[in-house]
Amino acid sequence: IMMPPLKILRHVIDKMKNMSNNLLIYANMGGDLVFKIETDMVTIATFYKGLEHPQIEGRSPPRLDAQKQAEVKVDIKKFSRFLYSYMVYPTNVIC
Repeated sequence: IMMPPLKILRHVIDKMKNMSNNLLIYANMGGDLVFKIETDMVTIATFYKGLEHPQIEGRSPPRLDAQKQAEVKVDIKKFSRFLYSYMVYPTNVIC
């Protein structure tokens, strides 16, 4: 799935990293991407909808089943460092 603009996402993640050490990332084939943190006091999530799925040449396109979802738990501080790569001006980032 294509990531939203890294510069915009970086500001959201920077706010979240002050509250939690872990970031949950959910994505589905319907183009939905969710970034979420959970603490004892609060749960915060940011939703992105309608994101593209890039196609690999020579392969058949995947079935766009919005019910199938992938999730991962990452260290939010390391993910935040990754987001600073926007300084090299990537046009497309695939997650």
